[in-house]
Amino acid sequence: SGADLQSVEPGDFGALRAAGVTPFALRIVPAIIGSLTVPVAAIMSRRLLGTRQSLVLAVLLAIAPWHLYWSQGARFYATQFFFYVIAYILYFEATEDQSLKKLALAMFFFVCAFNAQYTSLVFVFIIAADWLISRITYSPVHLSAGSFVIIGFAVACCVAMPVFLMLGSDTYAASHFAVTGNPPWYIAVSIIAFVHPVVVLTALVSGMMKGALPTRNRIYLLLGALVPILVMSTLSFRSYSGSRYGLVCLYPMLALSAAGLVHLYDVIAPKVGRFAAALPLLLVLGTYLLSDVNYFKLEHGFRPRWSTAAELVRAQYQSGEKVAVGLHHLGLYLLDDLGDDVVIPIYDVGSQNAGVWVITTREDSEWLLERSVIKREDYLRTLTTYYFFPRHQIDVWYRAPTTALRAPPAVGFDWYGAESRIPDWVVYPGAEWTWLDAEQAGLHSDRWAKYVATRPTPGGCGGDIHTEGRWGTCVQRGGHMLHCWGDPDYTFNSASLGKAFNGFVLQLAIDRGLVTGDERVCAVWPECPSDCGPASTLRNLFHMRGGFDVSNGFLDGCDNTRCGGEYSSGGQWRLNQTLTHVLDENLKDFLDRELFRHIGIDAEDWYWLSGRDVHANKAPPNAAPEQEVLYPDYTGKDRWYGCFVDPPYVVRGHDVVGGGGWVGMSPKDLARVGLLLASNGTWAGRKLISKTNLVDGHEGCGGSDLHARGGDSMFAWGRVATLGIEFPDDSLIAGPMKTPSGGKNP
Repeated sequence: SGADLQSVEPGDFGALRAAGVTPFALRIVPAIIGSLTVPVAAIMSRRLLGTRQSLVLAVLLAIAPWHLYWSQGARFYATQFFFYVIAYILYFEATEDQSLKKLALAMFFFVCAFNAQYTSLVFVFIIAADWLISRITYSPVHLSAGSFVIIGFAVACCVAMPVFLMLGSDTYAASHFAVTGNPPWYIAVSIIAFVHPVVVLTALVSGMMKGALPTRNRIYLLLGALVPILVMSTLSFRSYSGSRYGLVCLYPMLALSAAGLVHLYDVIAPKVGRFAAALPLLLVLGTYLLSDVNYFKLEHGFRPRWSTAAELVRAQYQSGEKVAVGLHHLGLYLLDDLGDDVVIPIYDVGSQNAGVWVITTREDSEWLLERSVIKREDYLRTLTTYYFFPRHQIDVWYRAPTTALRAPPAVGFDWYGAESRIPDWVVYPGAEWTWLDAEQAGLHSDRWAKYVATRPTPGGCGGDIHTEGRWGTCVQRGGHMLHCWGDPDYTFNSASLGKAFNGFVLQLAIDRGLVTGDERVCAVWPECPSDCGPASTLRNLFHMRGGFDVSNGFLDGCDNTRCGGEYSSGGQWRLNQTLTHVLDENLKDFLDRELFRHIGIDAEDWYWLSGRDVHANKAPPNAAPEQEVLYPDYTGKDRWYGCFVDPPYVVRGHDVVGGGGWVGMSPKDLARVGLLLASNGTWAGRKLISKTNLVDGHEGCGGSDLHARGGDSMFAWGRVATLGIEFPDDSLIAGPMKTPSGGKNP
């Protein structure tokens, strides 16, 4: 049960799939075992803890995020935990009752736990420590000769298993004991984090409460909680050790917490009342529940996205190419049907001459980028966008063959860098939008009615004021306007929305052969300030990895030696200074001429604040009458929003605009730009700009957003200072757009 795919030989994956092995089938057994662990642990703990304490333990274990996590996985940790908890409790009862039968049963479950995961051997250290400490602090734990025989036999059975494997393999010992793992402090801190610091603190305090439990019980639980952390941290010096190996300390931690919380309630309830006395327990429960919400809300879909990525790659894959998957064993399972030796580990990407698809986490993506195995222009799509957990994002890349350049991936995907199909029902608006109702737009009328019934609210960023209709959002599909909230003509700058416009300028410069994007900044702008980093390229600046100490005061910059390293949003400002030099033109004028005039946006209908105005902290156009400065919350003697916008403000006689953003464009015009993006940079049959990872929408603070989705969706919106509404989901779509007929905003 709890089959571990990583232990399966590559040749067996086809047989697994043919036999109907699915993620659900693999996970259902650990899920059942994890569910059973809760009542089993609670019932068996009544003697060790007490009845009420065991009930609290059951609640804590049922919502413990670490236990929930491994009870969902197709690995063996839920199985190990189940057997280990039984062995741990039975050993306590066996020594209390001087029962060899219970001891033998405890050792049987210990061997079962060890068979699931070798790290269960830590239980032997707990037994030894309990026996030694008992002889100093309380009545000695009596172990008869028969007890030592039973324990010794169980340990011998456990040790024999890896010894047998080592004798049969020349590499087994080296792979397990000659590899340095994570640093000890990392193991300890990680285990504490997974149990949860609040629970660990509660457990330690409870272990010090003399009235919470009898002395032997408290010390036994403290040893069960702390010894695994100490052993796993120590092992990391000479062998691989992971924080998950400390899972066995979760039960003692929760048991101590339950005992301490019940004892605290009993002590203070007569003095402060039942409700106040229950607050510590409610705090711990609330902490776990918030952690569960965080896990299921922010990290939901992390696992299924591997399957989604595999399906996308399978549809684009061509014979002879390779597919590198960060979780190699999972890639073998998902893509074994492509043929032998197609799926490779990510560390083999650099040695391939053929085209390589790469599916991996953001963390591994940056590892590959640092080693120049892939380049940023190889980037296609991110399948998850966890703002708070970027390392959990799953990226898809395509590295072209080194011998011959393959054409871009086939159409049909809304990937950054890959063009999606433009349906034949798409039209491009003239001076005014035409309006369609839900049925004409190919939408489910009832679902669309529910969607447009959303009541958004004005947004704000850094203290800017949006009342009395100073906000708006417009949604279009396939060249027809569907609905607007607020004022469709309202314009106000967004601190980050203009980053999309910076990408447009850079891509247009690349399209015209003026730059490649990989030039060093000072090579194309000799007068660049010395802090821009000796190796910074235009792409580094766009991706805000400029390698220089220019930051907006909210996100750290970096030193000159770490080009492409730490985040520095000031790179966008340095990029616009550089592009102004390269183009010898004001960037707004450049976009008006090369792009926006072709899609029906007049130059006077939008603005782009100059860096000089941002640095001076001037209030932008359309600001509320009572707003005197740009982002009032970000003002002060030593810190204001434009402090990182440094000279020069004029390059080759042109005012430098942009930087991190400060574009003011109405929702209905932003929707036009979104339609251009959804159409792969094409407008009415004319290619205006290449569709690459530089050309995409962007979200700014305070509810401003330019977003588009191509393919059969063709949704796009412009959102300005609007909160409380989500981008339309494809579940709204009933079918293709019908023959349109013009109308007014309903």
